[in-house]
This record gives sequence, C-alpha cells and structure tokens, in this order.
Amino acid sequence: MQPLHSLAVQDVLHRHSPSTQHAVTEPACTNIHSYVEHEYPAIDAVLEVVEDTARFILREFYVSFRFVRYDLTVTVLPGALLTLATHMKSSSVFGDTASLTPIWRSLPCSIIWMWLFVYVSNLANQIHGAEEDAINKPSRPTPSKLVTISSAHKRFVWISALFVLVGSCLGNGILSLAWVADVLVMISGGHQSRICIGS
Repeated sequence: MQPLHSLAVQDVLHRHSPSTQHAVTEPACTNIHSYVEHEYPAIDAVLEVVEDTARFILREFYVSFRFVRYDLTVTVLPGALLTLATHMKSSSVFGDTASLTPIWRSLPCSIIWMWLFVYVSNLANQIHGAEEDAINKPSRPTPSKLVTISSAHKRFVWISALFVLVGSCLGNGILSLAWVADVLVMISGGHQSRICIGS
C-alpha cells in the first residue's frame, strides 16, 4: 500500500499535467468552434454570393479588355479626350452659365459607352472571323481559347442589350440601337465584311 503523502503528490501532478488540462478544455474549444461555424449560416451564404459575383465581374472585365485592348487608342481614348475638350471649350466660351453635365459624370459615362461600342463590334468581328484570327491574330480571345464561339455569341446578345440600355440612360439610345442594327446587318446573311474600327 502506497503512503498517503505519495498518493497526494500523484493526485496534484495529475491535476496539473498538460494532458489533463487539454482533456478538460478541449470539449469547450470544440463547442466554441462549432458554435461559431453554425451561428451565422445566412451571412456565410451572402458572403459566398458576393465573392462569386465579384469573381464573375472581374473575369468579364478581363474578357472584355482582351476583346477591345487593340482598339482602345482609336475609340475609348478619343471619346474621353473629346468629352474633356467639349467641357473645356464650352467653359471658355459660355463661362459658368454653360449647362453641361459635370465632368465627373460625363467622363466615366463617355468611357463606358465607347467601351461597350467597340466591345459589341469586336465580338461580332471575332465571332465571324475566328478562322482568320487563328492564323493572323492567335492572341485574340477566341483563337486563344479564352472564350468559346458559343459563349462569344451569348456575350454579343447581352452586351448589345447592355449597350442600348446604357445609351438610353445617357440620352442616345436611338444611336446605340442603330449601331447594333448596323453590326447585325454587316454580319447577317453570310456577309464576309468585317467592321473596321482600329485593328
């Protein structure tokens, strides 16, 4: 039989041993983690949707850039410069009485509209000239397999609709619709002409 003082020492060591402390606190930690994971499932779902949406928007912006990058200097940039020049000239001629949209609104709108303008055109061009681009310009989105012809067709539909919608909000919806109609005429009926903008 062990002495009483020996049993007391063993009991003290057992209570203060790391394994015993871990065994006591582990269920509490596990319960806390489980509580945190399952407390806000709705927030987790919303964050997942936001993350997926942001990823989709960034990818579509990158795809659109790949379609329009060679034509930015002959479409978007001149449009932005023309907007700036219009504001500067009107201010110098009419002074503060010129009833123009503020530059901080008109400049972004001009860039967005011109971007969609060239995007619609290049989508149509590269859909109907994929074989030619595979030989002459393999870095373009369709020959490089960044997008398929099928997905390019879908983008052409909803980008054209977005272009007309944005144009309508800016007061030139008829002009936007006329441009889409012109693009459709150029590519319909097996027409082999390509819409020449810059590249």
